[in-house]
Amino acid sequence: MWNVANIPKIPIVYRRYVYFLAGEKNANYFENNCWEIINQETPMHAVPAVVVIRGPPKSGKTTLAKKLAQRLGLVYISGPEMIEGILKHSFVSQFADILHELEPNTLAGAPQPMTLAEEILTYVRDGQTVPKFMVYRVLDLVLQQPKAQYHGIVFDDYPLIEEELQELLYRGVVPSTVIELKIDSQEAKERCKRNRNPEYDFVDLPEDGDAAMEYATMKYNTASETTLDWFQNEVQNTTQIDGTQNKEWIYQKAEAKVKDNMKQMQTYLTNVLLEKPSTLEGTCPLTSQIPDRLSPEYGFYCPVSLNEDDDLIRVTSFTNLSEVVEYKGHVYILANAKNVKKFLANPSKYLPPSGKIPPKELPTACSLTVQEFEDLKGHQGFKDFDPVMYFDADSQYKGLQRGNPKYCVAYRNKIYCFVDEDNVKEFMKKPERYWHQTLPAKLPRKSAPLQTDKVTPYCYLIDKCLLTDIKKVIRLAGEKRPRLPFVNPDKCASLFMGYHFKSQNMNTPYEIRQKYRNAMFEMMQQKNNSKKFHSDLEEHYGSRIKMIPEKLRTKLDEFMKLESLPIEEKVLVPTIPGVVLTRDGADVKFTFEEIQMRCKNIKFQLHEAEKRDKAEAFNIFFQRKRVSEMMMLDEENANEPTTITK
Repeated sequence: MWNVANIPKIPIVYRRYVYFLAGEKNANYFENNCWEIINQETPMHAVPAVVVIRGPPKSGKTTLAKKLAQRLGLVYISGPEMIEGILKHSFVSQFADILHELEPNTLAGAPQPMTLAEEILTYVRDGQTVPKFMVYRVLDLVLQQPKAQYHGIVFDDYPLIEEELQELLYRGVVPSTVIELKIDSQEAKERCKRNRNPEYDFVDLPEDGDAAMEYATMKYNTASETTLDWFQNEVQNTTQIDGTQNKEWIYQKAEAKVKDNMKQMQTYLTNVLLEKPSTLEGTCPLTSQIPDRLSPEYGFYCPVSLNEDDDLIRVTSFTNLSEVVEYKGHVYILANAKNVKKFLANPSKYLPPSGKIPPKELPTACSLTVQEFEDLKGHQGFKDFDPVMYFDADSQYKGLQRGNPKYCVAYRNKIYCFVDEDNVKEFMKKPERYWHQTLPAKLPRKSAPLQTDKVTPYCYLIDKCLLTDIKKVIRLAGEKRPRLPFVNPDKCASLFMGYHFKSQNMNTPYEIRQKYRNAMFEMMQQKNNSKKFHSDLEEHYGSRIKMIPEKLRTKLDEFMKLESLPIEEKVLVPTIPGVVLTRDGADVKFTFEEIQMRCKNIKFQLHEAEKRDKAEAFNIFFQRKRVSEMMMLDEENANEPTTITK
């Protein structure tokens, strides 16, 4: 509007400044609202948008790209249309020259013929493909347009291959938004059929056939795989939109994404100008260039974690650019979103001179083989034990566990070995906490696999030595019948066997072996001391014998009943929930044969109930499957077209 010749420019003086207004209407509005206009927010920097529309054939790329170019004022760029535009401009120039020869005063200022267009025409007339270098020369002309430099451009399915992407990067063009339309092959085929002209036969249009569409889709997926991975990993600005939705809905989603990215770019540039911290999210930085921009003091370490928790957290991946912050020309990597908020609020708190910086000697993770770790025996810091597990166990003997050479850390010219990767991360956070620990004098022996080829009669020794001792202690337990108060007979037998083996171990001192022999003797005496045990209880409680807890009294009564029973009836009767082993409610003792018969009946009843449950579940499954099949048949019948006959 300012460049229109018919609109006058009116100067107005306000507070020692001169403001030029376009037209009487704007001048009157300025006079009435000068304070509001002068104190309005300063507009952000104008950032040209670079949008790339991608997708398989028939996904609606061209429609969306042209609509974005029309509504947002962008320059539409497509490979074929760039060539057509140059040729059309050449034809207009040649026509202007002919008119100028007939009438010299007509179109005197028309442009001269373009040599680039003539070179392209030589290939087009011969039926040849236009070379790539000529296409790139045409692209240079389009990018030099003022509208493209100030407003932006939108590419229609370009760049598709890696060579085209490299040419764009060489010209300093980095896409700020990449939109990929997703449709399946069946939808693409249906769109081909709808767009096909019914006047032509299918044979006349083979490019719209199903086979041709499948080939085009396969070619697109193969050619665009490299560029798509680059957009997702390098600039992280790819957005996928469902191409089967309504056209207006697709446009609104794409427009909102473009505007959001442009707003992030403007905010980033404003913060950089004002020397404020700003995240790199949405700014389309090349992640391969971020390590060159890192702060020399912190590098890959988080300054917030170092100053608040004294943790050396190393972040080497840039998968989330919202946790990468730029401040005063340097880039800092934060460990999480919470640290990002703290750093953005007060960056000077975590940076020198008030903040800490990482030490000069930093831990480095590495992976070694067993032989390589053994070769570095003189440089092992904690031998082959895990220092983190030893520290977490309060420096106790049980915390001495040998690590895996696969998980190692080099620190202070020493190699430390760990059990797993979690302990490696913990050591790298706080190496000063773990590296100076000392090992105890007694260390656990290294467990080695038994080499059976070096043991002369291995199986013979097991058969003649160990098996003989096991048979002996089992026979002794059956004869002596060891007992302990309120302890299961199986557990009593196990304890008795363990005490026996401990008492026969000649590698232990005599006092320890004698202690286990005394324990065995006490267990053998317990079977005849049940009455003495009851009298000891009465002597302990004295006059307070009635104050024994009810549960303890019940257990004592059951225990004392066992004393009067014969050995044949001293069997353990299993208690089954919901089943009472009584004889018609009477307090009558069962024989051993009756108990066995009842247990068999109960086991049979449980087996039959399980079989019934499985059969019922099987019937329900097949009923549901049959209903689902009938529903699918009904849907297929409903989708089939019906014909009406007269």
